[in-house]
Amino acid sequence: MKKQIMLLSLALTSLVCAYAHSNIRSESSNTELLSTPIKLNVGLIVFPPLIQQAANDKCFGEAIDTIADIFPYPEYALNIYCSTPSRIYRDFSQNKIDITFNIKSSTSLGNNIYYSTIPYSEVELILYSRSSTNYHQGDKKTISAIRGYGYNGTRNQLELEGYVFYDHSNTRAATTFFLRGASTSLISYKEPFEYYVNKLKKRRSFRDLSVAFTELSISKVKTYFVVNGKHKHAKKLLDKINNQAFR
Repeated sequence: MKKQIMLLSLALTSLVCAYAHSNIRSESSNTELLSTPIKLNVGLIVFPPLIQQAANDKCFGEAIDTIADIFPYPEYALNIYCSTPSRIYRDFSQNKIDITFNIKSSTSLGNNIYYSTIPYSEVELILYSRSSTNYHQGDKKTISAIRGYGYNGTRNQLELEGYVFYDHSNTRAATTFFLRGASTSLISYKEPFEYYVNKLKKRRSFRDLSVAFTELSISKVKTYFVVNGKHKHAKKLLDKINNQAFR
């Protein structure tokens, strides 16, 4: 009888130890799961001065700082890169990007997207024209622009007015093309245009460019945070942006 009690006691002890060990492993696994950062791919269109790209391709600027503050490590692991509009649109539509910035009228990001409730910034769209060219006259009206930009519907309107578009990969290329006199006009957002013009002024070659131009303000457009709806934490990301980005 004593032998049976001893065996039963040993069996119970073994079960208790096994249960405790199992709980420890489970708690350890849960802790590890909770500490795993949420990976976020952030793709941004180069838009000085808010979003700039260094020689080593690293992104910097106010917008990057804002994103880093909203999604800090170790809760989030950010992969941020900057590129041309066409690449950002392509990567976003292929679900390689989780967060970006854009205007609401853009159709290049697809339909399964969420915008922040409050605009992040407001930008001004300008039509720049060489002073010798009248906006509504001239035998051939050419315009330097960025490939992939609809400019809030303005591209279609200008095409109806007879403009022939010369598309470029970024604002810098489009601006230089216009200032060299290769197009009669340029459509651009004011902020990056002025940024690149100020940089060009520091170069000797700037005096050889066609720098006399007029400005026609077309509209002011609001930009928003955009969250890819395909991300499994899309609603959580959007809530975090709305709660923290605009304090």
